[in-house]
Amino acid sequence: MAQDQEHNQDEELNLELGLALYDPWVIKKTLYDSDVSQQGRLNLPRQDFEDFIIPEMAGDLVQNLGNGVKVKALVVDEEEHIVTFKRKSNGSYILCAGWSAIVKANNFQTNDLIGFCWVNSSDRFYLQRIN
Repeated sequence: MAQDQEHNQDEELNLELGLALYDPWVIKKTLYDSDVSQQGRLNLPRQDFEDFIIPEMAGDLVQNLGNGVKVKALVVDEEEHIVTFKRKSNGSYILCAGWSAIVKANNFQTNDLIGFCWVNSSDRFYLQRIN
């Protein structure tokens, strides 16, 4: 009887381990016409940036977002760019000055999916087309 109880307990215990591929892109955004147009700015998902990017940034950068701060943006396997990261008065976030150069250099198009992350140790955005 004791062996039966032990056997039943073993059957109920499931220690399945799953492996998932590492995905560094904490934010993913599908580009719209306005993101790749002559307006020269990328509208960023507000809640995602407040949840995942802003907490990783240095305090002085965050405090100056209203005025816009120049940050580095490295497109993986491409070159580094300087862009302005800004919080608009309505609370939304944008990448502006310098964004058009990234669009042009990488031939970003409407409906491209790009991934973003901020790496605090290097004070820069990393981004990549992921579709």
